[in-house]
Amino acid sequence: MAFLLRIIGSRRLWFDPLGDWLPPNKVVADVFHRGLRTTEGNLSTYFVAVDNYQNNVEDPPEVERIVAAYACTRNKIQNVDFVMIPTDALEATGLEYKESDGNTADDAVNSWHRDIIELSTEKLSRFAELILSFEQFSKRVGEKRIDEFVKSGIKQGNIDPNAIDIQLRDKFLKQKFLNVCYRSD
Repeated sequence: MAFLLRIIGSRRLWFDPLGDWLPPNKVVADVFHRGLRTTEGNLSTYFVAVDNYQNNVEDPPEVERIVAAYACTRNKIQNVDFVMIPTDALEATGLEYKESDGNTADDAVNSWHRDIIELSTEKLSRFAELILSFEQFSKRVGEKRIDEFVKSGIKQGNIDPNAIDIQLRDKFLKQKFLNVCYRSD
């Protein structure tokens, strides 16, 4: 089965009601700024092909790599919240996606990058409702696991230390982690 993984900002904004004023199956408008920011009508996701995804079991290696690569675009290690949307469900809503260049420190992850394309406000709202319908495929990865994923990716050669956010790279240098794994010239 194929999925698109979308980083959603804060899982709490999506799935924890903020008050009685918000109708069921609706999200607070903040998600459009914090979890669904588009660029020229496109929304960044990552393609993942897995036999059977369940968020209560260990994530497939591809998901760990995506999360690690995304974490390297930030200036510090932070929680990462994401949702996996089945591609057939996306296509059933009339939304389209296409291959596009990723911009992370992991070349393989960059090749899995897909943009959901030609998004109007109506289509973006439709995608937000789709996310709500797949809460069971949403997950938060904590800082400790993110740190492990990133360090593992660097050790395995999946993550290019020179492509990590400079502040995050400095943190790893201060921990003397990168001093052992690589040398910048």
